[in-house]
Amino acid sequence: MGHAIDPERGMLFHYNTFFGGNDTYFVSKIVFDITSESWFKSARGEKEIRKELSSIDFIGKVNLIDFLLKGLSAPSPNELMDIVQGTEDDVYDISDYVERNFPNFNSELRNIFENSSCLYLSNGADSELFLTWDNVIAEWDYQFFPKVSVIRDRKTLSEDDITYITMNEVFRLNNIIPVSVSYPGAQSDTPILADPKSGRKQSRTYVDSVGIKGDYLILQENKGSFELKKVAEDIKKISKFKNDSSHVQAVFHFTVEMGLDVKEILIGVGFRISESM
Repeated sequence: MGHAIDPERGMLFHYNTFFGGNDTYFVSKIVFDITSESWFKSARGEKEIRKELSSIDFIGKVNLIDFLLKGLSAPSPNELMDIVQGTEDDVYDISDYVERNFPNFNSELRNIFENSSCLYLSNGADSELFLTWDNVIAEWDYQFFPKVSVIRDRKTLSEDDITYITMNEVFRLNNIIPVSVSYPGAQSDTPILADPKSGRKQSRTYVDSVGIKGDYLILQENKGSFELKKVAEDIKKISKFKNDSSHVQAVFHFTVEMGLDVKEILIGVGFRISESM
């Protein structure tokens, strides 16, 4: 769950696309280890999961379902919980639940239900259960889907717009070669690691727009509009790559790994100057 599930989601889709068939099916697995935070770190329900973990000493079957619901924001949580509560079974057929709620599933859940036939949940020790469902046929009439996103005329520029304009217009017109881009909620695969000694636990810094021109490396954070507090936060973040020794060293390692010859770092924050389009 959270970013930790991203690589596995891609692998599941890959394996099912190339190797799945009538005689081959895949089992997805999530382990909820009470001694580790990796499975819920940055998940949608991280706060709720932390609160629940603080009040229990053992992760039982009901907790497994509850953590799944919280971590992946599954719809109709009571419906799925009712299937598990009150029984001692280890295998539960949730085909009806999947069919009724598929239009409301987020991308993580859709990937699991479309590309595997069973979800194995475990606490890593002595509590486990299996959720099974019939093959999902993802052929839907989208006009009957819930109206989650409202289609309307655009009136203002968002952070996405500023990032796109920077990478595709500002950089292009100024002969800046794009190196990396991170849109809101969609980080690049090239983070800058400021504390490599901490291993996998270290924080990863994703700069919105990264480019190179000659000997200069350009690092730019973006905001949709000028709000002093938010822009100040980005200035503080981006300034570390000029003023903090660990961040400067991290940029050096970043340029070496990317094969870039850099002698100077330029930093900045981009935002719109008008409220209208």
